[in-house]
Amino acid sequence: MKKFERGNLVEILVGQELWSSKEGNIDISPEDIGRKAIINEVSGNDYSIVFLDDGNHMAWKDASEMKFLGRGGEHLFRQAERNRKKLSQRNKDIKCILTKLEKGDLNSESILFLFELLGHKSAFLRNGEFFSLYEDWVELHYAFVHIKNAKSLKEAKKAFTKIGNTIYDVERVYNKFHQKL
Repeated sequence: MKKFERGNLVEILVGQELWSSKEGNIDISPEDIGRKAIINEVSGNDYSIVFLDDGNHMAWKDASEMKFLGRGGEHLFRQAERNRKKLSQRNKDIKCILTKLEKGDLNSESILFLFELLGHKSAFLRNGEFFSLYEDWVELHYAFVHIKNAKSLKEAKKAFTKIGNTIYDVERVYNKFHQKL
């Protein structure tokens, strides 16, 4: 028997399970607790959800991990999509990215935006594994910081070898970083 239906508004009671580095134990991420979400798909007692505040999707939550808040409706999906678009614009705003770049405190959407500018195809785009994105970011973060701090395009290109400069579009990143903001 279904507890929730598509469009229902729920509150998340249990965080998302995350694999830890401690011999494969599972940790629970508390950031999602208390967030509002919309039921998207139903599969038995499991539900895929869309978070209302940022439009991100998550699958699969058990019915026991959520509390019913209201019938909701399809209009909530449109609201979540508007919230997603606003957040996406902010995540791709070069001023915001540059203020967080040195620390490396960027979310996945900002990182993927930088990779797209550079012409880097992360394995994350093929396999959806955040570990792949993290590994690429660890390797390329220093290059983006170098390009940001470079006083000239010639200096910016020193972030990569000659071969790297034929693969990556350093000029595009440099121009984007150094445009009049």
